[in-house]
Amino acid sequence: MTVDIQVCDCSEGDILAADVFNHEGVKLVGCNTMINSFIIEKLLEMGIESVQVYDPPIKASTREYKLKYLISDYKENILIVKDMIHELASGKKLDINKVSKVTDSIFKHLNDVNSDDIMNCINNIKNSDEYTYLHSVNVAFYSMLMAKWMNLTENEIKKAIQSGFLHDIGKAKVPLKVLNKSTPLTKEEFNLIKKHPIYGYYILNDSNFIDIDIKRAVLLHHERVNRTGYPFSISAGKIGILTRIVSVADVYDAMTSDRVYKKKATPFAAFEMFMTEGCTDFDTYVTSEFVSHMATFLTGTDVLLSNGEKGKIVYIPPHKMLQPVICSNGDYFSIDEKGLAIKEML
Repeated sequence: MTVDIQVCDCSEGDILAADVFNHEGVKLVGCNTMINSFIIEKLLEMGIESVQVYDPPIKASTREYKLKYLISDYKENILIVKDMIHELASGKKLDINKVSKVTDSIFKHLNDVNSDDIMNCINNIKNSDEYTYLHSVNVAFYSMLMAKWMNLTENEIKKAIQSGFLHDIGKAKVPLKVLNKSTPLTKEEFNLIKKHPIYGYYILNDSNFIDIDIKRAVLLHHERVNRTGYPFSISAGKIGILTRIVSVADVYDAMTSDRVYKKKATPFAAFEMFMTEGCTDFDTYVTSEFVSHMATFLTGTDVLLSNGEKGKIVYIPPHKMLQPVICSNGDYFSIDEKGLAIKEML
């Protein structure tokens, strides 16, 4: 349920239920942004009298309970994915009951918890040693949210979830010593890893219960709209919407996760990639929807700046998402004003 409220009556912690635009139609704050004193002050300065927020606010105790439930399911899904991959590696067939269990478990949280709680869950449970399994669950969650933001049907959202957590299932056929190698891969090893989408397709093709769109998403999730991907370098017209969603979710989670051979990048570094060189690799509509929605969840995040000081993100301009406003030592500034960068999310 949503309600219109006077900006002067807003409380810190209220969540915007709709984008806020100025009188010229320029977006000032994105939907799902958590309101703080800085945003309230700036909206009043810009002559914005009222906004739409979610009502009633979720009680802290209720939210904590739902978050605890989400984390429990998240951890269980990681174990299920781990079991599935080990079973496939040992020669067993895909357990469709486990596929359904993970899908239903993730989908039920779509409207049961806030999207920012899903983000917190993903960001707080990161382990590079378990990356393959966490990554599959994370991509499923990101794919689900993207499908929701793009107003896809419930059936399509469920297919996005399955495509997400099954996208790397073919890695069950790749030796662990290659997957977990901490030093640069040889050309032969990289070529072996590049076969995992094909392996995944054949694993899923043995099942009559997996939708053909999901099989195609698994097969093509490393394809790019400019024909630079693999395994086929196919044209954009042959890359379906599920594939376009999963490919963005896959790359974003890979960039923002610690790996055995690299440290994670910040979400802003990932945003910049999608908005610059990545704009020719990925579907621009999908990346635009993803980046604009993901940015709203970063307001309120503590950060470490490139000058060694700590700060808090208080505002992310929708038209300048790579230049968030920071509060540090009582001073408010856009990072570009001082020539700074966000080094790490705390």
